[in-house]
Amino acid sequence: MAKIVICSEELIRVQSMIDALNPYHDITFCIASSTDYNEQYLSTFDLIMDYRNATEYTTSFCIKNCSKKGIPVIAGGTRNSTGSIMSLGMAKKPMYYSSGNLNRIINVSDVLTCDKKIETGAIINSGDTFMIIEDLKIEYGIEILSVNQMYNGVYYINTAIFRQGSLNVNGEVFGSDCAFIGFPFSRPLTEEAIQIVNDIISWLVDRKDVVAQVKDEEGNLLSHCEIQLCLRKTGEVMTTYTTDENGQVSLRIRPNHEYYAVAFDQATGNKNAAVIDNIKV
Repeated sequence: MAKIVICSEELIRVQSMIDALNPYHDITFCIASSTDYNEQYLSTFDLIMDYRNATEYTTSFCIKNCSKKGIPVIAGGTRNSTGSIMSLGMAKKPMYYSSGNLNRIINVSDVLTCDKKIETGAIINSGDTFMIIEDLKIEYGIEILSVNQMYNGVYYINTAIFRQGSLNVNGEVFGSDCAFIGFPFSRPLTEEAIQIVNDIISWLVDRKDVVAQVKDEEGNLLSHCEIQLCLRKTGEVMTTYTTDENGQVSLRIRPNHEYYAVAFDQATGNKNAAVIDNIKV
């Protein structure tokens, strides 16, 4: 159970999301016009969720400052949404509806566990689809890791994960792991949709850092060495790290998944050493 604050300009705009998550998490609502909407208060939560919150983008930047402290954020977006979507640099302009031109984004299996997850690569013929329309990966080099569509009435849910340390559209670094959910927080969620949101929350909040020493075959510590953390089930590369001057690296992993990590020689790019053959929590 995570301690979550959901921010918006009106309670009615996020009531359905609050109702959906209340059985699973400790949920607090914070109206953007209140005195509670400040960096100090929001920093007391495990996770910040934000939807229909123009105050964040126009005046306060409270959520952006909390993200710089490492607090994860879920930015909700539909037609004409701003808020933390723009303050965090997930997009340069508000969300809008489109029936096509979807970005093809890699679907990473350690984030979403539901059976109906798919990669976006085709035009949607029906329903409202809200998305980040710019080609973030190509134009800005942003590492967008997953996208999912879940039919819920006439809506699809599109999600994208942004890793801590990757660049946003403004060339700034994400201070924390963040996520985008293209779905109205005022609409009731299906069980599948709730599972998607809980998967994302788990990915953002439930994590463990494993510290490892990287050595070559002769036992020498390898400093400034590239490390790839991979999902054992599929071999997918989850993220890349670099060892410090002492040959150590801190690997961030999620529960209920098995990983392995390998090191690569900086000069040749060849596999140099196994960091940890099997990682699981």
